[in-house]
Amino acid sequence: MLQFFSPRGITGEDQMGILQVLGLRSLKVVPSDAEQGDALAIAKKKYEDDKRALEEGDLTKVPAKAPAGVESAHAAVVAARKALPVAPKTASDYAAASKALAALAKTVAAYLVAEAAALAHVKKKYDAEKLALDPELLQVPLGPAKGLEAVYGTVTSAQGAMPADPKTIDEYVAAIKAFPALKKSVAAYLKAAAKKKIVDDGLGEFGSSGSKLSELNGHEKLNDEQKRILDAKLGEKLGASAGAIPEKELKKIAQRIVEKTNKLAETPLDKKIPGINDKLAKSETLKTNIVKLQAANWKIKVNAPGKGSFCDKVNKTIAIDPSDPIDEALGGLAHETGHALFSPPPKPTVKDSASGVEYVRKCTEVDFIDEGEAQFVACRATGELKADGVGAKVPADGGEFMAIYVKFTVGQISEDAARKEMAKQFGKLITSTTKESYLIYYGRGHIASWNAAHKKDAAQQLNESILATMTLFP
Repeated sequence: MLQFFSPRGITGEDQMGILQVLGLRSLKVVPSDAEQGDALAIAKKKYEDDKRALEEGDLTKVPAKAPAGVESAHAAVVAARKALPVAPKTASDYAAASKALAALAKTVAAYLVAEAAALAHVKKKYDAEKLALDPELLQVPLGPAKGLEAVYGTVTSAQGAMPADPKTIDEYVAAIKAFPALKKSVAAYLKAAAKKKIVDDGLGEFGSSGSKLSELNGHEKLNDEQKRILDAKLGEKLGASAGAIPEKELKKIAQRIVEKTNKLAETPLDKKIPGINDKLAKSETLKTNIVKLQAANWKIKVNAPGKGSFCDKVNKTIAIDPSDPIDEALGGLAHETGHALFSPPPKPTVKDSASGVEYVRKCTEVDFIDEGEAQFVACRATGELKADGVGAKVPADGGEFMAIYVKFTVGQISEDAARKEMAKQFGKLITSTTKESYLIYYGRGHIASWNAAHKKDAAQQLNESILATMTLFP
């Protein structure tokens, strides 16, 4: 076979013309090295330009992670991208790369179409959900109403978990998923708000500050604590109702509550100490304490004559000696209510005490502080009763306790200091029940506790004789 080698300057086209003239059309023409290099450069440039245009154009719109609903279209893009040759070298490599690039461009275009459709779908669903919820959401105020802070907080939390202005498929999907929680919180808020309105409206009529409170028999006897109970009980009834209670029925409910609340200020003592209930009502402090205790299911009873008065915190019982004159019984009752409502400071433990004497002393001091509080309450109640013309006496007071209380009322000492000063006075007194000194009455029990904890150590055992020389509050 004849083969022509092109002289420099004669192109492949010129060669073909010569061959045609000679009738040698079937002869093979070999491109020159320069022509082959030019073709490779052109193919490379075209591929790289097309690849750059795709990478800087539509391919930037394809996210790294597939959004919901377009997973298959996204996977096709990923697969087509991986099919691109890593490093083409020859013209045929670039031809194959261009073909793969065209396939990638086609899958990108298909993905963008699928993404647009998916976005339109989720946006339509989101808009419908939002449109349905907006009327209810608009009923939720910008700030929480009093008493609705907790349920309002669930609404704001649900709103915070939802994208404020979704743009992408993922944002719309997240917002759609968050709608049920928001709907539930809004419904709960509106239900609570409606319930609160029923309660507020009812209390506005027959509550302690209601416009129709004066229509209730016995309303004038209610003190602040009883009014608080009225509002609480009436509020419970209103809150438990399925809807607004008709006024006539609501008035009946409120009347029953007022009657029960007034009975909380009455004690069984009146049977054995006639007139004590009317008199104790003249002291705001004493009446309030009686109401609080009986509302908390404390039992106030008459003790056996001559057996004194006491407060049993464990069994929630107050007993008053009926043999005391009514003025002493009033002061004694106030004293015992002071015990009942007071939470004294904690006593030291055996383990944490340096010695038995220290343990007994500090424990007894706590007991005396409790007595100081009881006496402080008795002084306050007695002062209120006397101011209203009712005779009353502070238990075991020779004037010392009331003198301390007066120092408190004029601002010379604090309540804590007055309580402690009164506590110190009990070192000189005897109990009304056991007729022994308060120091022995309380100290004996603490000695027993110490000895029980050290029963195997004879050297640690204590005798009641230590109480004779013990000084409290040194």
